[in-house]
Amino acid sequence: MSKVKELPTREYLLECFRYDRELGKIFWNERPRSHFKNKGNYVKFHINYANKEAGSVFNNKSLVVKLDGINYKTSRIIWKLEYGEDIVEYIEHIDGDYKNNKICNLKKVIANLSVKKKINHKQLPSQEYLLECFRYDEKVGKLYWKERPRYHFKNNASCNRINRLYKDTEVIITLKDRRVVIDGKCYVIHKIVWKIIYGVDTNRVLRHIDGDIFNNKIENLEEIIPQEEIKKKLNEGKEKPKALELPTQKYLMECFTYDPDTGILYWKERPIYHFKEEGRGNSATANKIAGSLDKFGYIVINMDTIRYRAHRIIWKLVYGTDPVNLIDHINGIRDDNRLCNLREATHLENSQNVIKIRKNNKSGYVGVNYIKKTNKWTATIKYENESFYLGTFATAYEAHLAREAKAKELQGEFYVENDR
Repeated sequence: MSKVKELPTREYLLECFRYDRELGKIFWNERPRSHFKNKGNYVKFHINYANKEAGSVFNNKSLVVKLDGINYKTSRIIWKLEYGEDIVEYIEHIDGDYKNNKICNLKKVIANLSVKKKINHKQLPSQEYLLECFRYDEKVGKLYWKERPRYHFKNNASCNRINRLYKDTEVIITLKDRRVVIDGKCYVIHKIVWKIIYGVDTNRVLRHIDGDIFNNKIENLEEIIPQEEIKKKLNEGKEKPKALELPTQKYLMECFTYDPDTGILYWKERPIYHFKEEGRGNSATANKIAGSLDKFGYIVINMDTIRYRAHRIIWKLVYGTDPVNLIDHINGIRDDNRLCNLREATHLENSQNVIKIRKNNKSGYVGVNYIKKTNKWTATIKYENESFYLGTFATAYEAHLAREAKAKELQGEFYVENDR
């Protein structure tokens, strides 16, 4: 296997490129004069390349960028720009598309030609091994390096050097990096804490209850059940519920801001634990209006791969519980989610403001029909599977008024005035 070319420093790369996380592409910066041997090359570069997309397809297998006469894979440059780490292993594109260099689509994979089985990077070392590496202070929620035994290292020199540098020092957490390197592999610190205490790995996302990523006290950590798992459990039941159970009110409050006067939901800048993959974030949604119209006229919001109707989210945001029944829009306008326009209703009550006239209706009013033999108009209304005959009238309008009076009596607060 050929040796992987070492990349320039991260500082040098930042002078060369600008990375667009949404597009997954890098663009040339206006590079300083010191990067070039002569003024001619400096001027030529700024005319032909500055502020343009960098990279080209190489052998239909990957995108490469030629920097100072050397070809580098675009994915490696992006990785070093984001994490400051030069990858000597392979970088895998999760969706299989080598042109998709969004950071959430890149994954570091150790190349070992003698081993066919892929290594699971999420699998932590055993609890016993971790306890030989770290001392966990439950009172402050911090990890400290221990003096590690000789068998953890390839040679005595490595053992002595590592123990001299790190023994009894705190494992540092930063906003950018919450991981620690053990034997050349990166692990998330709060997952190490979880395994030290409980002895098992967790494949679920761990969240910090108080939102403070630096607080790794065990009582501040809890597992988040993925919405896909909730959906799967619901689908396993014999009777499917009419609507999926919403996330907790606290979770929704971390996602949205609601304006009760306009009925509009806005995305907040969501916490890191809401996202499964590193690199995904809020740049595309934060502080923007949430949701879009579906074919039925309702506002729907895609959250954590599941689609919810906005009026149900609003109900739980305001009242803290999932609606027991349907949510009725009082004025009949399905995208009007002002709080004053929402109320709980049974299926029957909710249907009262759905008014349709049959195609063969000649009167222009719901429930009013013409009787040719008597040259009169009749009025009828149906409520709770029972039909009410209201008599005959000289004009269609009189029959309509009689029907409206009966509708108001039967439907009560769910009555909607009908001028048709």
